Amino acid sequence: MRIGIRLPIRWKIVALIASSLALSLLSYVYMGTHLIVDDKVTYIYDHSQTRVQMMADAVDAQVEKAQAVATLLAQLAGSEVADGDGRDEALSNTFRTLGIQAGLSTFLLLRAENDTSFVVARALGERTQESEELLGKLGWRPSVFAQRNFLVGPSRENTIPIGGRTSLGDGNSVAYLAIVSLDLKSFRKEGASPLKLLDATGIPIQAEPAALDAALFESEFDSSVRDWTGPEGETIVAYHRLRHGRMMAVGYTPKAVAFKAVHGLVRRSLVMGLSVLSLGIAVTLLFARSLTGRLRRIWNVTQGIARGDFTARVSFANDVRDEVSDLAFSFNTMADKIDELMEKSAEKARLQKELETAQTVQSWFFPAEGFEDAQLKLSGRYLPASECAGDWWSYARHGDRLIVVIGDVTGHGVSAALMTAVAHGAFTVFNESLRRDSSSQDSAGSAISHLVEHLNDAILNAAGNKSMMTFVAAEIDLRTGKLWLCNASHCTPYLLRPPAEGGGETPYKFIPLTGGKGMPLGYDRDLKIEAAAYQLEPGDTLLWFTDGLIECENPAGKRLPKKTILQSLAASHSRESEAAALCQGLMQDFMTFLEEAGNSRADDVTVVLATIPAKTRFAARPAAEAA
Repeated sequence: MRIGIRLPIRWKIVALIASSLALSLLSYVYMGTHLIVDDKVTYIYDHSQTRVQMMADAVDAQVEKAQAVATLLAQLAGSEVADGDGRDEALSNTFRTLGIQAGLSTFLLLRAENDTSFVVARALGERTQESEELLGKLGWRPSVFAQRNFLVGPSRENTIPIGGRTSLGDGNSVAYLAIVSLDLKSFRKEGASPLKLLDATGIPIQAEPAALDAALFESEFDSSVRDWTGPEGETIVAYHRLRHGRMMAVGYTPKAVAFKAVHGLVRRSLVMGLSVLSLGIAVTLLFARSLTGRLRRIWNVTQGIARGDFTARVSFANDVRDEVSDLAFSFNTMADKIDELMEKSAEKARLQKELETAQTVQSWFFPAEGFEDAQLKLSGRYLPASECAGDWWSYARHGDRLIVVIGDVTGHGVSAALMTAVAHGAFTVFNESLRRDSSSQDSAGSAISHLVEHLNDAILNAAGNKSMMTFVAAEIDLRTGKLWLCNASHCTPYLLRPPAEGGGETPYKFIPLTGGKGMPLGYDRDLKIEAAAYQLEPGDTLLWFTDGLIECENPAGKRLPKKTILQSLAASHSRESEAAALCQGLMQDFMTFLEEAGNSRADDVTVVLATIPAKTRFAARPAAEAA
């Protein structure tokens, strides 16, 4: 037994929409935040790289400007010393104007004493003594200047020492040492990540040296950005080498600071997504409540109908037109149809019951069993096409004479069954009158002629030419074997006569009993049919049947031929054959021929067989009858 959790459809709708909305929002937040983070990372890296590159370019530009001014001062100062023309005031003014603009805080004009030492020929600016000491620390000797025209020393305390050699107008050359004060104010904005300038010795200008600083100079790239994890956590490091000297501009940006805005954006996105999800669930609940409420009403009505209340209907607002209201309308229509169908079913059941009753009553019209006598055995079978048959057969014995009748009302069903009831009633009344008036038996064959007239009047009185019956009446003298026959347009009966004993392979004779024919019952009130006479012999078999036996079709559209019927009867016949067995076998052959069409026949089928035992010995006929 399978047990499941019953979940109301309202919550199924909410769960479906909420899960779809949540999945969409999560996908959006996931993709959106990833794109934002990736874009922000690219921006931070590019921004860091741009800042250090701008700083490096600014320092390079200031160094180049200081070089140009220092070279000019060296030429002026060298000419002044050489000429002794007393232009000291002009040199000082130039230093104060151009030198300060270029960031020169100190200028020393150097004169070589030998290959290893300089003598300061002229000094301008501040801290000249320290600059002379710095010259020795830098190791800038005349031999060094002979190899390189421009030197840049290691930076210290926002200053860079530069040195150079320039030619004078007289062909001589002079050297100089200048201290350049760097202008890095624009790179110290509040809130911005720190920048610093490193030289090859790792001595910073603005900050203490870090473990990463020395490693940056070993990089194969002049400019790059890299991640670095230090004591303070993960950091983005951007660097750019200067064109002059072994210096490098470096910027440090902690990742926690760089991605602070990204994290805030992600949090706001999540909050917004949860807000949208909550709003969606609330709206879904309101929508689902309205939808499932109407579905619940439909369900309640279905339960009422299931309990047998076929008057229950779904009420719905006419101004709301959607699939649910259409469903309610269709359900009400279906309930109306069910109510109507129930009434029709009850009526059909009543009619079916009446038909079953009629079928039971009609079965009383047929003999309960066949006729058996030492001289003749009689048996019959019938198959109705519907509940009530239009075929009918019966027999009655009057002394030594046996009357056998078979009829077929046009059509089948209830109306045909009513005509068989009329015929049966008339036959019963006729037999009763024969038993009371024995004088009617004096004239041989006259009884069935009177019977035909009697039944014809009954059919006409009952149907008034609107229904007719084909009919055969046979009168058999059991003592002499004389047969009289009246046929009112019915199928011709057949006499099957076996070969005489000792006749070898002589075939059976099939004798059609065509005499005594007339119009069907109910066609004409003046109907009169004279009986035709035949003589039966021991071993003979009489066959009566209705047209359904030869007119019903099998699935291939074929009918059972008379010849096949007679040959089948002859094949199963013997001199001692019983009428009941032959009749049963013939009906089985008929149903086998029809195959699956046997249960949906278009017409009623009736077969009656009479057999004369071979040992029968008929009495001699009177001379009048023999004549």
